[in-house]
Amino acid sequence: MCKTYEYTLLPVWISAYAIVCSGFWIVYAILQTLPEMLGPNVFGFTVSVVSVVFYVVYRHKYLKRKQQQEEEGAESKKALV
Repeated sequence: MCKTYEYTLLPVWISAYAIVCSGFWIVYAILQTLPEMLGPNVFGFTVSVVSVVFYVVYRHKYLKRKQQQEEEGAESKKALV
């Protein structure tokens, strides 16, 4: 993914769901003072946020690269005509 900027490999809806789910469990663990439940959910929340950030960054780079390739393709077609 890092070399091709192929953002479609990341299922962003799963990461978004994990953020919401982990967030609820974090709140519950804080309210019930359950540190053994808090640790894994903070980790899952963090990993999910990083995944969404990668999605946003690589989506922008992928779309920018695709637009440049389309422009280069249009220019080369004009040169051939």
